[in-house]
Amino acid sequence: MRDRRAGGRLRRHARFTWSWGMGILVVALLIAGLLLPFTFVQFFNFLIHRSTAATVWAIWVILIAIVGLGWVAQRLFNLSDRAAQGASGEEQVGTALESLRALGWHVFHDLPLVRVGNIDHLLIGPPGIFIVETKSHRGRITCSGTQLLRNGKVLEKDFIRQVKAQSAALNRLLQQQLRQNRYIQPIVCFSQALVQIPGNRVENVWVLPLQWLLPTLQRQPARLQPIQIQQLSACIAVLFGRMKP
Repeated sequence: MRDRRAGGRLRRHARFTWSWGMGILVVALLIAGLLLPFTFVQFFNFLIHRSTAATVWAIWVILIAIVGLGWVAQRLFNLSDRAAQGASGEEQVGTALESLRALGWHVFHDLPLVRVGNIDHLLIGPPGIFIVETKSHRGRITCSGTQLLRNGKVLEKDFIRQVKAQSAALNRLLQQQLRQNRYIQPIVCFSQALVQIPGNRVENVWVLPLQWLLPTLQRQPARLQPIQIQQLSACIAVLFGRMKP
């Protein structure tokens, strides 16, 4: 299996939803082009009492169908835009993380995990193992207890819980393969937001802006030897079918 690129899953999703939205929009326009002239004629006939009630109902069905298809197409375009924005964030973070390879780190992207969602980025380097969940939200990120807030409002998902679940799931997989219990540091990285969280930690999860991600990783003390890094990386490659780290 080929090595996945950062943001690849979201890019594919963006293209898929955009294609469906465009297809539905084309259908709506075809219906409008073919049937609206008939609809206007029948509506005019109704006004001068030449159409039946059934014809009027047909007119309403046609109009509702056109509006409904247009609404669905717009929803799909919105989903495509959101996916594309998320992909851009993952690509931006992925590009930054790729620079760690020259320092002896192994970098993986877009790893699928059952029930806990894809791991955006997985790093194995001298300081240990790190999972990075990328978010492309804009605005100001703060926290209330263990809950992340954007501009004072609760985010749509509990990203802290999500990345902790991914860390625990990956740890279980490594234990099964290597019979080793390795701590995996979960990180939530905001590629475009201003992060204002005391200590940049929530429940032992690092919450960082992109500009702090590499400096924070690079200043961690070394805990793994090169042979251990290679062993862990090879295990990840086997678990996820990668040809290369």
